[in-house]
Amino acid sequence: MLKIRGITMVILAVAALFGLSGCGERGHQDAGLKEETYITVHDDGSVTAVMTDSFAEAYYQPSELENMILEETAAFNEQEGEDSIKLEEVLAEEGIINVIMVFSDSDYYADYMDSVFFTGTVAEAIAAGADLDRPLFDIQDMTSMINGTQIPDTDKAHILITDEPMNIAPVAFETFGRILYVSDGLAADEENNIVRAESRTEELSYIVFE
Repeated sequence: MLKIRGITMVILAVAALFGLSGCGERGHQDAGLKEETYITVHDDGSVTAVMTDSFAEAYYQPSELENMILEETAAFNEQEGEDSIKLEEVLAEEGIINVIMVFSDSDYYADYMDSVFFTGTVAEAIAAGADLDRPLFDIQDMTSMINGTQIPDTDKAHILITDEPMNIAPVAFETFGRILYVSDGLAADEENNIVRAESRTEELSYIVFE
């Protein structure tokens, strides 16, 4: 069955521990830092997460966060298997911090983040027990919609189902294929492979892509 769990993010847990503000700042793109939490789904099934928050060096150093996450990932890999997840890098500049992590598949992301995070074909989602009986909007014409049970080419079309709080914390999702349909409150950018929330009202978000 599709895993349904509560949402936890590494950055938010650290915020509670160290007293971070929990909100980002603008103007850091030139430094190469993401201004929002940014999750990329790759065609090999792996997931890269760039988790973003503000931080105060008066409370802690980024190296402390890195050491904490390294301990957590080592414990997770010992239980789940070597290289299930990997800490790529911790970047910090002018009060913004990016934690970059790679998950070998979406199940490990869901387990580590204690969240709903399913990726696969639409046919695989149905087999896993996903309820697709809901309106999905055509990103080429957001006034046009289909029911999720009517997605064509279910063996070829892919879907991302998640409970990440895109309407609470800035979160963007990038997929390896062109986005076709999204659930209510989501919108794709002009490149059609990045989704952000506008006013999500449902518990879960659905992104259908090639």
